[in-house]
Amino acid sequence: MLKRLIENWLTSVSEREFDIPFRLLLEAEGHVAIGHSTVHGPMELGKDIVSWSPAEDKFFFFQLKAGDANLNAWNDMERQIRQLVEVPYTHPNYTIGSPYKPIWVCTGQ
Repeated sequence: MLKRLIENWLTSVSEREFDIPFRLLLEAEGHVAIGHSTVHGPMELGKDIVSWSPAEDKFFFFQLKAGDANLNAWNDMERQIRQLVEVPYTHPNYTIGSPYKPIWVCTGQ
């Protein structure tokens, strides 16, 4: 029942409603948040959340998407995925060239 409840919630939330629970999950897994885009738009450069994992000794860049990843939305998603992977991240706590793992997260299919 809990699994179905979570599945139903994930498929019905907006990107912003998914953002906070996802950050809390990362913290519970030991990640330290170092960056977060409070405004969605071209300036986020494909990175909604940036965290550092002491256990893995690397940074993680997350791009969050709510709903299904369908063909109609692919052009925008492809641009954001390219930015997530290819555009350098600038932040005082991150040195360009440090190991990182880009992850695209979708609440749908």
